[in-house]
Amino acid sequence: MSNPKARSLSGRVVAAAVGATIAAAPVAIAPAHADGADDAILAALSAAGFSIGNPAVVKQVSRTICPSLKDGAKTMTWLVTGATMQGIPQLVATKLVGLTVKTRCPQMVKSVLT
Repeated sequence: MSNPKARSLSGRVVAAAVGATIAAAPVAIAPAHADGADDAILAALSAAGFSIGNPAVVKQVSRTICPSLKDGAKTMTWLVTGATMQGIPQLVATKLVGLTVKTRCPQMVKSVLT
């Protein structure tokens, strides 16, 4: 028979190793996808008092806003609706769209406001 204490310790060691691997993975991947605009937008949202539950989703949505404008999105309402459909709360989505346009494609500000 195997020793229950040894089995328990072995399970904890494996769990710790898996946890450490998962925790380290984003750190190793993040620099390859770093974007100064992402950081500026997240910092501005945070400074405005918004809590960001999932920064990866916010970054992903932010990266689609300017291309959406170029592909025919007509108003800020369209963009905010698209962001909320991705799970971003409406107030955060509204601020995100404004910040993204000002940061990533400032030449499009007038098209969003008309």
